[in-house]
Amino acid sequence: MKLSKRIFTAVIIAVLAFSLAGCSNNKVTYDYSSDDRTHFESAAVSIMEGIISMDDETLANVIDDSEYNQEEVMTNGYNSWKSGKPDLGEYDTIKSITSSRDPNTGDYKCVIMLEFENRDCEFILAADRKLGEITELTFNPVYTLKEKLSQAGINLIMGMGTVFAVLIFLTW
Repeated sequence: MKLSKRIFTAVIIAVLAFSLAGCSNNKVTYDYSSDDRTHFESAAVSIMEGIISMDDETLANVIDDSEYNQEEVMTNGYNSWKSGKPDLGEYDTIKSITSSRDPNTGDYKCVIMLEFENRDCEFILAADRKLGEITELTFNPVYTLKEKLSQAGINLIMGMGTVFAVLIFLTW
């Protein structure tokens, strides 16, 4: 009886030891070599310059094509350029390029600060680790604090005006 308890205990310990051995914390980390950085940054600049150089008619056609092909990320990127284009003015130069790679997922991200005639713009391009799919494409105009506060004030007045108009309409 004692021998069978010892054998049973030894078997249980062996099973637990082997099953817990697979629970290690092995994380795969992705490095970001200078060749990868150069390649991704040059691809981001090419994509950015290709979008900026489009005239309005070509941009409308490209937006229609990307909507037809259900490419949501590209459609949003083209639309962000289309909506920000009037505020920016003419393209001047690239101010800075910053790129990184997420060590856990391996995804790439490139942020390019652009200088335009009227204001600066931040271009963001992100891609999956295989560089097969663009996961983010945006143009973000950089507004000054004064511009942001004036827009917030206009929104406040419009919102309060709408609320009071509805209240007056309801009580009348």
